[in-house]
Amino acid sequence: AAGADLVAFPEMFIAGYNAQDLVMKPAFHTAAIQAVRRLAADCADGPALAIGGPWVEGTGLYNAYFILEGGAIKATLLKHHLPNETVFDEKRVYDAGPLGGPYSVAGVRIGSPICEDAWYE
Repeated sequence: AAGADLVAFPEMFIAGYNAQDLVMKPAFHTAAIQAVRRLAADCADGPALAIGGPWVEGTGLYNAYFILEGGAIKATLLKHHLPNETVFDEKRVYDAGPLGGPYSVAGVRIGSPICEDAWYE
């Protein structure tokens, strides 16, 4: 990552993609969100990080993508299109979030669709 402005990790990296019912347990998603915040603080003097994990907002549980920069969560994108076929069971586990727009890192606007969101307009 030497010299990079942004290091990107995949969807649900912090908790594992297919956590199923485990991600719905408050202790699990609370620990995952705390880990994201600690990572932001620990990497404050490095490049921005983009990393996936669960997010709770109001009564909703979301598959989210966080942009960490300067010691804080700078942006949170929420997955909109939730797959629900074969091994995918996201509609049961997560709420659909609004479509997110681009974010900026080092003056560059970046779009990071979360998996299935890239398949739709």
